[in-house]
Amino acid sequence: WQYNDCWQAPSWASVDYTGKWKALQYAARHFFEPVCVSVEETKNDYKIYAMNDLGEEKNVKILIKLSTLDGKVISTNELTKTLSPLSSECIFGADIKGNKKEIFLSVKMFCEDELISERTKIFVPDRDLKLTAGTIKKSVSYENGEIVIKMVSPVFCRSVMVDIPDFRTPFSDNYFDLLPNEEKVVTVKADKLYDVTVKS
Repeated sequence: WQYNDCWQAPSWASVDYTGKWKALQYAARHFFEPVCVSVEETKNDYKIYAMNDLGEEKNVKILIKLSTLDGKVISTNELTKTLSPLSSECIFGADIKGNKKEIFLSVKMFCEDELISERTKIFVPDRDLKLTAGTIKKSVSYENGEIVIKMVSPVFCRSVMVDIPDFRTPFSDNYFDLLPNEEKVVTVKADKLYDVTVKS
């Protein structure tokens, strides 16, 4: 048992002592998705796997994009697959092109035009990424009992954290990678509009 902390401390718990979700809890929401994609890296190439833990077939579309950290697209691929029940299979593989310190891979899976899984893959440790300082533009509104946060950046932003001080309700997503020039929308249920901070 180590789901939450009972007092303030650095630990491997996924929920802190106040009840607020840590990064691990948001990550678990993704890596326990019943239908999802994953990326395996070898020395000079990568492989993409699709998994279906459901007892029925799933028709999916997968978008694969290799880009530089400043948003230049190196390559794109689009696949359509019928995933068998309770299956895992390699669906794509390619060489890694470009300087590993300056690129990232984005993989998105859609089912009936709904995004159901996405992964971002970098090819070096975070400390070695040649990240560019970029401004995250955000807009915040209150709609139908939810705070809606929209974010966009011209460059790749790693592990973006959305926060409301002393607010414990989980966001729809958090601690995510913000891709260049792609709007990210995060929502959270609330009784009114609160001040929202966004950090990377």
